[in-house]
Amino acid sequence: MRRNRTATAAAWVAALVAALAGSTGEARADQVKIRGGGTLRGAVVPIEDRPGYVEIYTATASRPYVFRRDQIEQIVPEASPMEEYLKRRETIEESADAHFELGLWCEEQGLSGPALVHHGRAAELDEHHALAQKKLGRVFFDGRWITYDERRQLQGLVKHGGRWVTPEEKEDLNEQQRMTQSQEAWARRIDVLVKTFLEGNPNDRAEAEQQLRQINDPDAVVPLVNRLSRQGVELRLILAQLLGTIDDPLAVSGLVHLVVREEDQQVRLSMLNELARRRDPTVAPRLIRELGKSDPDRVGRAAWALAGLGATEAVPKLIPALVSVQKRVETVLVPSEPVGGGMGMGVNFGASGGPAFGIGSGPSIPVLTGPAVAPGAIAFGAQAVPIFQYRGQGTGVVMGNVGGVTAPVPAPPVPRQVVRQYQHRNVEVLAALERLTGTNLGYDVSAWNRWLRTEFRPPAEEDRPARLVPQP
Repeated sequence: MRRNRTATAAAWVAALVAALAGSTGEARADQVKIRGGGTLRGAVVPIEDRPGYVEIYTATASRPYVFRRDQIEQIVPEASPMEEYLKRRETIEESADAHFELGLWCEEQGLSGPALVHHGRAAELDEHHALAQKKLGRVFFDGRWITYDERRQLQGLVKHGGRWVTPEEKEDLNEQQRMTQSQEAWARRIDVLVKTFLEGNPNDRAEAEQQLRQINDPDAVVPLVNRLSRQGVELRLILAQLLGTIDDPLAVSGLVHLVVREEDQQVRLSMLNELARRRDPTVAPRLIRELGKSDPDRVGRAAWALAGLGATEAVPKLIPALVSVQKRVETVLVPSEPVGGGMGMGVNFGASGGPAFGIGSGPSIPVLTGPAVAPGAIAFGAQAVPIFQYRGQGTGVVMGNVGGVTAPVPAPPVPRQVVRQYQHRNVEVLAALERLTGTNLGYDVSAWNRWLRTEFRPPAEEDRPARLVPQP
């Protein structure tokens, strides 16, 4: 038994320590250096039924490491709770509670490996020892203690990427992973075709265009949108037609995504025609959600598209988008602020009585000079003085003495950045409302809301016009 093996360990370990480390002592937790490299910290115990082999018990491993004696190069004694653990293990009562308590003591001493061993032994001796079972990470399910993984398996879950999912979810995740790999392959191929289309000779260019137009794989939708939407008008027109021919919801999402961002009217009309031709019931709700965006251009394009599709159900959502509050940072000139106390001179004057400034002194302002009196005549004049010389103190007004006359000169205004709010009237939204309702109440949102409550009658599905888009 292990108890007997451990009882005979002290003499052998003492001899081994004395031989290898030059000291004597009892079995204890030591630093054990293994020949050929590596160090373990634990207790060395000989194996009775395997002469020449030893076990090394460590703090974290639930099972001892096994080595030949000649593989141990050196044992360096170290203080460790492992020595006390070996003593307690020799005197433990063979009961579930005793093993559980020893497991708790091991946890307190940082001996996680031995702790797991004794909690496991407690569960073996008493299957219904709930505390020991919980320490082992088990749960009570369907009348027995099982691991979390076993419970999830009984619940019909399967493991995928380190987490438990339903078989259906696993299939979807595998499909997404496969599609991602396929998308990467399509991205590389589309990059080559686009480069040839833009830079190749006429024959190669025609061949690249033909290959682009033949793409109909749903996995190519995302690469197509990412690559072609940033190209010129010609390639963006090809993109619109391609998305219209690919029979997949992702292609519809791509068209909606592009139609509210496309600036060229011809390309946008081509995209809208493809959406109208597909008659997909999810298009109008997607465009209606775009009406809540903060970008007025994006809102306007969504309204234009809804009108082109004849989406009368969008009317209640179009009305709040008629007028939106926008913020804009502007630079304005404001009066100079006081910079100190008292009234001070803002101009330096030279010996001649005029302002002293030289070339390159910056912008100037006109200053009225004093009167020149002569027999039978009085004349006034003006002189240019740099602005920086007129930055006064206190009141924001400076006193200038030019030509012998002291007069207040207002300090020049200074630039400031301010955030201003203004109401943006969305022309496209009003045009969409008029086209869908035959009514034009301008940008009066209150009037539109009253009309909505009293007069608006959404047509029945069978009465709605065909969603064709002949004109933008």
